[in-house]
Amino acid sequence: MIQLRPYQAELIQKTARSLKEHRRVIMCAPTGSGKTFVFSNIIARHLKTDMFNRVLVLTHRTELFSQSVKAVVKAGTTVTELKAGMKTKRVHAECRCLVAMVETMKRRDLTKFGEFTLIIIDEAHRAEFKKIIRHYSDTYIIGATATPISASKKDPLKNYYNDIVESATITSLIEAGYLATPRHFKAKFDGSGLRKKGGEFTSGSQFEALDNKVVYENLVSLWRKHAGDMKTIVFNVNKEHTLKTTKEFQLAGVNADHILSGDKKRDEKIEAYRNNELQVLLNCDIATTGFDIPDIQCVVVNRSTASLPLWLQMVGRGSRTAPGKTEFTILDFGGNIDRHGMWHSERDWKDIFWNPGVAGENPAPHRECEECGWLMFASIRICPGCGAVQPTPEQKEAEKVRGYLEEVGATHIDGAHIDDLSISDLYHLEKTGKYKPSYIARVARTRGEDALEEYAEMKGYSKKWLFYQNRLPKGYNNYRVKI
Repeated sequence: MIQLRPYQAELIQKTARSLKEHRRVIMCAPTGSGKTFVFSNIIARHLKTDMFNRVLVLTHRTELFSQSVKAVVKAGTTVTELKAGMKTKRVHAECRCLVAMVETMKRRDLTKFGEFTLIIIDEAHRAEFKKIIRHYSDTYIIGATATPISASKKDPLKNYYNDIVESATITSLIEAGYLATPRHFKAKFDGSGLRKKGGEFTSGSQFEALDNKVVYENLVSLWRKHAGDMKTIVFNVNKEHTLKTTKEFQLAGVNADHILSGDKKRDEKIEAYRNNELQVLLNCDIATTGFDIPDIQCVVVNRSTASLPLWLQMVGRGSRTAPGKTEFTILDFGGNIDRHGMWHSERDWKDIFWNPGVAGENPAPHRECEECGWLMFASIRICPGCGAVQPTPEQKEAEKVRGYLEEVGATHIDGAHIDDLSISDLYHLEKTGKYKPSYIARVARTRGEDALEEYAEMKGYSKKWLFYQNRLPKGYNNYRVKI
């Protein structure tokens, strides 16, 4: 059996302690941290504890189903499988570990499967599992997920689970070398036309925003700039968008192909990609979960999503380490970083679990390196990408002032008298620090009510400030400006 990592062993202990008291527990661990490996070990231990113990493992995707079966078997447990096309045999009521596709099981008579002493639900934040949870109301249940957020704010996960335990954070796993370091870049995106249905942006409104020749060309151009030699996975809006984006990559001479629902060559293409016979693989709603190819170096999110879980799942496809790989690149073309924050932003999942729809909605502020475009947290002063020192807010403001003065021209400002300058000119002169705010305010109130109101608006002052200013002395020295 593969040795558990320290944080995985700790997560198992936390889960066991919580189950004793709460019976239904969310086991929260980041994408790429080994959730399947962890619950496979929990299953093996549970079955060894009592010969009459029985476990049910539920998944919602074929890829996750196969992944779970392999992991559970590797941990030393004999598995019975249930998926579409298989008949419900009596053996299911006798098997010790049943791994099942949730939709297949929901269509069967659940009483024929007998009782289970433990149920493991993979990707527990999804709505498909609620019927099973309600049926096995007295059974111990572990819901494994990286994102404990229900798709429905009206029916949150806390309605089905009584506690949440957490693993290590993404940042701590990156620092320990268990996950790759992310490099974030974003393109300009106008999301003003996006429309929502059922809490998610409609594919039609997304396609309208992204289906543009300039956008397609810009995508390939930025990809070449930041990830041109990298193994890349691309997430698109819909089938047409996937086909058009694939064609744009191919026209640029890139070895690219797509996988779509119902594609007969889907497995063949995935295997070619796995074996590096393809550099870029494009998809739509297929490779979000259970797509485990560790050497993916770049994730292109060529769509928008209102779902934080989906954003983290898509980006997480590139987070695993591999020989020669310690970092991966994220290219966001749908405004998702501004909406949800960077992939490795710290999130208080317990707070989000207990306060759905309220907590976790304000992502940590980030900034873009002015030299290379690398996105970093706003508090960072040295770019991790190129080493450029980032300006402070005060320095950026001073740069704006210099830019303004250059734009209007030195002949207009330098050497001119105060009387010759507009209120806007005076406001920017104040920002240089060479003229006190009290002096500029005195000039404005001497010029009359309109000038004073214009200055107050620039400064963000209230009507009370205006009222007070009107009571102060007027008149000023008409200095000649020196810059």
